[in-house]
Amino acid sequence: MKTNEQILETYEKYIGLISKYFSDANSTELDAALGPRLAVAPRGLTLAEGGTAGGLVDYAIRLAKKSKIFAEVVDHKSLVRVALIHELGKLGDENQDQYVPQESSWHIEKLGQHYKYNESCEKMSFIHRTLYFVSKFGFQLSSDEWIAILTSGGFHLEENRFYARDGHKLSHMLQACKCLADEELKASVKG
Repeated sequence: MKTNEQILETYEKYIGLISKYFSDANSTELDAALGPRLAVAPRGLTLAEGGTAGGLVDYAIRLAKKSKIFAEVVDHKSLVRVALIHELGKLGDENQDQYVPQESSWHIEKLGQHYKYNESCEKMSFIHRTLYFVSKFGFQLSSDEWIAILTSGGFHLEENRFYARDGHKLSHMLQACKCLADEELKASVKG
């Protein structure tokens, strides 16, 4: 588990990368509106899914680092951009966190779920919420970047199959980065 200082350091690095790769976006407004929650937001329910304080931002940075592998295949800057923001909607809505600490010792011990879904959070898929935040905070995206975020849930989903075979390299490279980062995250939990 990271200390509060490490979580803050990771978050500051994240905001710095947002400022660097999205000169058009209002990173100051994003930080002011969501910063305290975003800094500590988990990415999922379990440790293997990034279910720890700061897991969401940590995963975004992990993906951005993995993008270097594919720099010769797609526009590296675009891949870093989508890596940094494609799961922003996992934070929750504007007022409520998507994930809240698990209270059930059974869920923690038997399922490894340190977090649970917040029933008070506005019902919206995390991808649609991400695209809402992208619009709200002025992130200007190319059509390829927008499609990469839209399909970031995976090509196995029915709504994404339309894009799977149409040469959207950026989407495919984001999926590849996610596979690598997911395996790395699972290994770190086991080790």
